[in-house]
Amino acid sequence: MLTRDFMGQTHRVVALPNGQFEYNGKPYSSLTAISQAIAVRLL
Repeated sequence: MLTRDFMGQTHRVVALPNGQFEYNGKPYSSLTAISQAIAVRLL
């Protein structure tokens, strides 16, 4: 599990065995995709 605090919120990402990542119950193909999803949510 990867954990980061950003703008007062803690974000947790799980690395899955198939090479993908899970954030908030959704699969993502890259950490970049997750960072973009976080940025959109915070705007």
